[in-house]
Amino acid sequence: MNGKRVASLLAATSPLLAIATCLAPLPASAQERVRFTFHVPAGSLAAALRAVSTASGRSIAGPADLLAGKAASALDGSFTVEAAVDKLLAGSGLRARAIGDGLVIEVDPRGQDVASSAQAADIIVTGSRIRGAPVASPVIVVGSKAIRDAGQTNLGEVVRSIPQSFSGGQNPGVGANVPSASGVNVGGGSTINLRGLGSDATLTLLNGHRLAYNGSRQGIDVTSIPLALVDRLEIVPDGASALYGSDAVAGVANIVLKRDYDRFQVSADLGWATDGGDFEQRYGALGGSRWSSGGIVAAYEYGRNSEIVSTQRSYAAVRPGVWLFPRLRHHSLALAGHQKIADNLEFAVDAIFNRRWSELNYPRNAAGDLSISRTAQFSDSQSIALAPSLTWRPGSWRLALSGVYGDEGQSRK
Repeated sequence: MNGKRVASLLAATSPLLAIATCLAPLPASAQERVRFTFHVPAGSLAAALRAVSTASGRSIAGPADLLAGKAASALDGSFTVEAAVDKLLAGSGLRARAIGDGLVIEVDPRGQDVASSAQAADIIVTGSRIRGAPVASPVIVVGSKAIRDAGQTNLGEVVRSIPQSFSGGQNPGVGANVPSASGVNVGGGSTINLRGLGSDATLTLLNGHRLAYNGSRQGIDVTSIPLALVDRLEIVPDGASALYGSDAVAGVANIVLKRDYDRFQVSADLGWATDGGDFEQRYGALGGSRWSSGGIVAAYEYGRNSEIVSTQRSYAAVRPGVWLFPRLRHHSLALAGHQKIADNLEFAVDAIFNRRWSELNYPRNAAGDLSISRTAQFSDSQSIALAPSLTWRPGSWRLALSGVYGDEGQSRK
């Protein structure tokens, strides 16, 4: 903190702290049940919070630069301090966090892009069972804004751009001559393959939940998740098998979905290669709704691309007719929702569905002549994942119960 920021913070919080120290604090559980009658007119948010603090005797502190220029609606009725503050902060992009018997106002990380506020967001993949503990390994975080700025249209492109992820494994266009340990691609999907140790050595999570492996080579197809619903990608590129088992020898990756999204958007992407082939089209929709005790957001995506033939590339023209890149098509649907059942009990669910088709032609002779012998390989895969969870927060504790149902099937012709 620089000197100017410290001075403004003290100016905003010291009157509130002085009021709170005049009274003996109640236990946190009792404070959450005590109701006060407030008559606060609409106006400055800082003034409204100061009025709530004065009436309740509770400490409410926040940086002056966060509160500056923000307005609050009128507060009239009987509320607990927590409910009153939440009502004043509604729509401001701020939240109140309990510290001891007081409240601290801070930026609400929900719905905020991690690329622009990485320090405010929580890292879910930590490589530690101790929540909030410092991370011993470096964590790579790629936010949705960084993905948009890079022009990437699916998670496969995102993971292939990360230096620690080997792109020679289960990715479209990878042939059968790649060592099986690195993951031979058979269905047109894309997986995270840290250090080239194989897709089955990188644990890929969805909001902290495990997913079912695909029908071949034990990989998780990350392109089965609509990119519009992805809030960020977190990767710990170091071994974490002591915590997660042998499928995390190379590291852990966690795909974090948007939790609160209160609007609707549609998108379309078109692209093609200047030398011909690989004409891509992608269409998607994202919508969600928030309410006082929860929210839900869902996304749908349809995409397809044409093949790349060897005659369209000068370096491969000696073997005419060979497909260098497969023809792909997919439908993807994902959903994330959460609902408070009680003040300290919340239910959440994540679900994905993906259907993918791929087609690839290649010769079956050493000369590479399709007129002598050839194989047309068709693949049809479908994946489903459902991950419900129940979280209970008694006081400063956090207890969670979660489960995952997954199914992955693939047929080849």
